[in-house]
Amino acid sequence: MRFSDPRLRPDLVPAARGGEASSWPTRLAELAPAERLVISAFRYWVGSPTDRQAVLPLHAHQAGEAAAPALAQAFAGYVELLRDGAARTITYHQPGCDCLGPDEMLVMLIVMAEQAELPDLARLLASWLVRPVVVPGLIQAARAYGDALARAGVALPWRPLRPGRLLH
Repeated sequence: MRFSDPRLRPDLVPAARGGEASSWPTRLAELAPAERLVISAFRYWVGSPTDRQAVLPLHAHQAGEAAAPALAQAFAGYVELLRDGAARTITYHQPGCDCLGPDEMLVMLIVMAEQAELPDLARLLASWLVRPVVVPGLIQAARAYGDALARAGVALPWRPLRPGRLLH
């Protein structure tokens, strides 16, 4: 997988058309704790092999010591499939950065869609990140991670998609 750290500036995040305020978060601080867990763990996992050591404590902090090993293992399976099957360079921010990138949101939203039992949405989102042949495996790994999170009492909040605005 090709990851890059573009150090995106918040002013480069696309705003809603017509100057409308976006209902989607653009900062990590705007996310629910479960969402921050997934994105922070993703950043640590892809950052460097030594950064990966932070994934287990992140899960322990959110879900407890007993659930953390199973969560970290399910998470690793999900991200490794993402890494191995990437269709393009997937962008992310460094751990600790408050910025929030679109690919990071996709990584989290795929798990959210599986937790919400919306497999068609999960497949669509996955197709933006990985090669078509990898989509079924990535969805299965996202489901395993989402189920492990749910068993530990960690639910990703549903973020409904707002209808678009007619341009013409």
